Amino acid sequence: MKEPDVRERLRELLVQVFHVSPQSVDDAATLEELGLDSLTQVELFDRLREDFAVDIPDDETVAATTVGDVVALVTEKTASMP
Repeated sequence: MKEPDVRERLRELLVQVFHVSPQSVDDAATLEELGLDSLTQVELFDRLREDFAVDIPDDETVAATTVGDVVALVTEKTASMP
C-alpha cells in the first residue's frame, strides 16, 4: 500500500470513527493531541490491522505516537507483505 493511501485511510478513521477534526490531522499531530487515549489507540490499530490485513505487533504501535509515525509503520508493514 502506498503512503498516500495509508494516510487517507487513517484520516478517514480518525475523522469518521474517532470524531477528530479534519483540520487537526497532520503528520506532526500526536494521537494524544487528537484526543485518543490508550484504549482508543488500541482500537485504532485494531482497525488498521483489519483494513490493511497486516500484522502490527503491539510493541511497535506504542512507538508510533504521531500521525506520521502511524502512516510510516502501516506503510512499512504493507510493503513487506507477500
